[in-house]
Amino acid sequence: MGVILVLSIFWIGYGIVGLIGFQNIPAKYKGHSWTKDYIRKQGVTWLVLGLPWLGFYVARTFFLAEANISTGMAVVILLLLAVPALITTIIWERKYKTLLSAEADRKSAE
Repeated sequence: MGVILVLSIFWIGYGIVGLIGFQNIPAKYKGHSWTKDYIRKQGVTWLVLGLPWLGFYVARTFFLAEANISTGMAVVILLLLAVPALITTIIWERKYKTLLSAEADRKSAE
């Protein structure tokens, strides 16, 4: 269970750093007018993943200790908690891929 705590704290930290504007992103997304927005959206995605996992860890450790949640059930809960982050990542990735291809089409037309 300590792994969940460590991962969630790392993801929250990485999300905060992304909101500030520092994150490791693919080279194809660097140097565009919308790059800072892309980095911030990636930061939000990491927060959307890390905060619910931290909440689950805290709830399971302090409030649901007697509930005896099995490992399999914990995995299912964690996967369900990761769905919003996955959905936002897919949506934003499509948006920025479209922007990237539109920019490439504009450059090739010139």
